[in-house]
Amino acid sequence: MRDRRVSQREREAAASRLKPRLVDGSLSTDTFGARVESAFAARTKQELKALFADLPGIRGWLSRVSASPPVSYAELRLPDTTRRVELTVGRAGDCDYVLDEPTVSRHHAVLRRTPEGWELRDTGSTNGTRVNGWRIDEAALRSGDELALGVSRFIVRA
Repeated sequence: MRDRRVSQREREAAASRLKPRLVDGSLSTDTFGARVESAFAARTKQELKALFADLPGIRGWLSRVSASPPVSYAELRLPDTTRRVELTVGRAGDCDYVLDEPTVSRHHAVLRRTPEGWELRDTGSTNGTRVNGWRIDEAALRSGDELALGVSRFIVRA
């Protein structure tokens, strides 16, 4: 069954629903601009829904659209002990955790060992870092947390 075409009004509504996500920091300016352009180019509700798939707390007309395919998560295992206090994550070959994914910045984030466990700090990446759906600058990581770097998704295992 084909998804019905969306109206210009529905495209405008989707674009206007993105603005609060820019204001609350869930979207960067560049990502916001790209998603607004995609909203106006969308032909189906599924395409509009995809614009909000990684944003927490979206409700309303969007939830009535058929569900998108389940997201696949890899495991990110944090070492129990390490002599190093900081580990880098990114696309560059000199990172401790290398992710060969174009949406991951060359030096995307830093994992830092603290007395309480591990903390993650975004290093100003283009596409952001999310923990449990929330865009973060810095956050404590716990086993079972969902981590997203660009479009790469992980379940944290400590």
